[in-house]
Parts: sequence; C-alpha cells; structure tokens
Amino acid sequence: MALTTASLLIALNTTNQHFTSTVKYMDHELSIYRDPSVKFIKLNATPHAPKEASIMVAFNPNKKEVMLDMAKVNMPKTDKAHQYQLWAIVDNKPVDAGMIDMDKAHVMVKMKNIPRAQLFAITLEQAGGSPTPQGPMYVMGKV
Repeated sequence: MALTTASLLIALNTTNQHFTSTVKYMDHELSIYRDPSVKFIKLNATPHAPKEASIMVAFNPNKKEVMLDMAKVNMPKTDKAHQYQLWAIVDNKPVDAGMIDMDKAHVMVKMKNIPRAQLFAITLEQAGGSPTPQGPMYVMGKV
C-alpha cells in the first residue's frame, strides 16, 4: 500500500516534532553542566547500602533547583511497596526534596526546589513517601 502525500507529511511532521523536543531537552541538560553556579554532589553509600550505591545531584542554589542525574545512578532495585526519597538537610533538619522515579533512567530529573542545603541524602521509604525520613539512608553527600 503506497503512502499518500498527506500521510507522509503527517509522519514527517511527527518525526520532526519528536526530534525538536529531543534537541531542546538535550540543550537544557547541557546548560545545567555549563552553568558555573551549579554544584554537583555525588551521594555515596552509607552502611545500609551496597558499597557501590551512588547517585549524582545537581544543585543550583541561585535558582533553588535540584536535579538528579539518572544516567549516573547505581542504586539497588526496589520492590513495588518501596520507593527512594530525596532529602535536603537544612539546618540539621530533613526537608523532602521529592520521590525518585527509578524508571527515568538516562535523564536529568527535576526535584523539588530547595533554597539551601548542607547535604543531600536518599532513604528507602514506603511507596508515596513520608513527611519525615522513616526508612534506612542509602546514600548521602555534602554540598
């Protein structure tokens, strides 16, 4: 069955839109790495996690932005009842920075805005999260 001109144009337009959004996303990711105000913090394993556990946080205190580099994740798989939660430690108190979707592999994921932090940590919580850390801390790193 031959493609009509209209169906070919629709297919090309869809491909072009997908390509454009991919380029915009990649440009946004590159801008994070190029921004001198962004601090990259490697969160390393605590005694509750395998020693190779780690994840990278990109923190821009000027914009209060927190991003997780999901391409640099080395965390144990979770079951359906549990989920990782990111915490910012501010004035020695944990502040919820958001739940981590481990299915977002190979992308930068925006978390909740945090105005300032002394360190970041990730705990394993019941799916959906907790207002305060309840589960074991898997990784942490100072800002």
